[in-house]
Amino acid sequence: MRAPAKVNLHLDVGGLRVDGFHDLVSLFQAVSLYDEIRIMVGGQGLSLTGEFGFPASQNIITRAARSFLDATGLAVGIRIDVVKSIPMAAGLGGGSSDAAATLRCLSALLAPDMPAPRLRSLAATLGSDVPFFLGSAAALVGGRGDVVTGLPPRTDYAMAAVLPGIPVGTAAAYAALDATSRPPGGRLSSAELVKRYAERPASEWWFTNSFDRVVLQEHPVLSASREALLAAGAASAGLTGSGSTVIGLFDEESAAAGCVSALTAAGYAAILLLPLATIPRVC
Repeated sequence: MRAPAKVNLHLDVGGLRVDGFHDLVSLFQAVSLYDEIRIMVGGQGLSLTGEFGFPASQNIITRAARSFLDATGLAVGIRIDVVKSIPMAAGLGGGSSDAAATLRCLSALLAPDMPAPRLRSLAATLGSDVPFFLGSAAALVGGRGDVVTGLPPRTDYAMAAVLPGIPVGTAAAYAALDATSRPPGGRLSSAELVKRYAERPASEWWFTNSFDRVVLQEHPVLSASREALLAAGAASAGLTGSGSTVIGLFDEESAAAGCVSALTAAGYAAILLLPLATIPRVC
């Protein structure tokens, strides 16, 4: 299965909740950058191969497979091979997407009659972002990130993305945000967020990301990437997630492709991202 990346078109981080998490209002969109998950059943044990930079036992893919086997009571050998294209710690949801793809592949192979709510429940135990990749290619996300409402996806726009290649730790980004005072007012309601997404061209969404003001200040290379996207014609630009990927929005794919070409010639690691109409199916 191809496991797609996602971007946060909008991300509003609220205050701390009593459970230690933050209230979020976000708009997720699956995009045309993929890892590939291949699963074979047979033999003994559970094995995982891929370029991750840390032990396979600590990988969310391994946790997803073990959770599936525990939930179904199946005792089978599983081999998982992963071809990574989504950079890690880049705000693109690669790990969460890989975990969801693992659950979907194992369900297709071993438990095709598993009810969708049960699969979503398993996904939710792995991480807040994981259930998104089992549903619509666009979604309004609320709560602590665990309330996911699918939306009819828009595909009539495009994005240029700069991949600076530096990791930004999510925990550190949240700590930096909590250490600053939040600007008063100006927060976009969920209803207005959905209305803008559905009715306006991408150049008039005017979405924001709460992490921009702390992470871009901490990492000048990311701020420079944002300015380069705007100078190359992006209607708006900012981080996805807590970074380090910076995305710029365009109404036309050709304009986004031109931006990617210009930034690549200037030495940036830039790629074209297109919004997906659906999450890929298991092959």
